[in-house]
Amino acid sequence: MGVCLTSKKSGYSFDMGYIGFNNLRADIASAWDKELGEVYANTSMAILDPKKYNKRINSILADDRFKNEDKDIADFLFQSDCEGKCGYKTCGKIYNLIKDIDFTGKIFTYAAYSDGKDYEHLKLFLKECYKKRRMMIWY
Repeated sequence: MGVCLTSKKSGYSFDMGYIGFNNLRADIASAWDKELGEVYANTSMAILDPKKYNKRINSILADDRFKNEDKDIADFLFQSDCEGKCGYKTCGKIYNLIKDIDFTGKIFTYAAYSDGKDYEHLKLFLKECYKKRRMMIWY
C-alpha cells in the first residue's frame, strides 16, 4: 500500500510510499517555514510523544507569521495521508513555495520507478493544476 498523488485529467501521477509522502510534505513545510519544517520532519517525536509534537506544531502555527490566507497550506500538510485533496489555489501557493528550490537528487516516489526528477515533475504538475483549475488528490 502506498499513496498516489494525482489530478483528474492530468498525465501526472506520483506513486510513493507513506514515508515518501511524508518526506514530500516535510520538504514543502520547510520551504514554507524552516522552524515548522524541522519539527514537521521529526517523525520520532511524532511517534514517541505525539502530545509534545502536536503542542510544538500548534505553538509554531499560532505565531503571527502564519496568516489566515496560508491556512490551506497547513491543511495540505496535516490532512490524512490515506486520502485528501487540495484546490487549485493551494497548488499555486505550493508551486510558488518550491519553484526556485533545487531538489537535484531528491526523490519522493518509489526509487525503482523514479527518473530522479520527481520534484521537477511535481512543479510542472502543480503549475498545471493551478492554470487548469484542477484539484490535487491523493489516495
